[in-house]
Amino acid sequence: MTSPLVRTVRFHATGGPEVLRIERLPLRAPGPGEVRIRVHSVGLNRSEVNFRRGTYLDAPVLPAGLGSECSGTVLGTGPGVTGWAPGDEVCVIPASSQNEHPVYADEAVVPVRSLLARPPGLDDDGAAALWMPLLTVWGMTRHAVRLREGDRLVVTAAANSIGAAALQVARHLGVHAVAVVPDDRHATVLRSAGAAEVLTGTPDAETLR
Repeated sequence: MTSPLVRTVRFHATGGPEVLRIERLPLRAPGPGEVRIRVHSVGLNRSEVNFRRGTYLDAPVLPAGLGSECSGTVLGTGPGVTGWAPGDEVCVIPASSQNEHPVYADEAVVPVRSLLARPPGLDDDGAAALWMPLLTVWGMTRHAVRLREGDRLVVTAAANSIGAAALQVARHLGVHAVAVVPDDRHATVLRSAGAAEVLTGTPDAETLR
């Protein structure tokens, strides 16, 4: 039986966005420890940009697919897979090489270790874009600096995705977060995300004490 062709983003040479192509390709069946999913939305991260440019820690094997983070629905499971079934709504987190399991496609095969059940209340875009910034911040705040309730945290460039995630994690931990941004355009959003204070411009060290 011939596998149906799936629209897939690939590149045959490294470079800027102009190297990307949409191609129709057969998709292999999921192997042991893998599932096949229908992709709803993908996360756009700096890692994909660097992978496409050929400057990432994992060099692309050309022609290469792209992407490691998405939301989707399980279509089928490989041998030995338990706990997941067709119809399950999932999030795929970055847990494998883009050479092996790219997700910029209508459908993709991904490893079970990269799956999380989709949290209730998130739309397709939110479920795809949530994990890279939150996992980055969680790792820093729980393992690198070990923030605790009552600590004070200064978040520079707070209006980007990592900054917003840092504010949310800080609020969850009971940390007093100070958001630093160039101007006050995002002040309301930053406070709703968890900033106790919003500083604009380039504050000096004494201001941040």
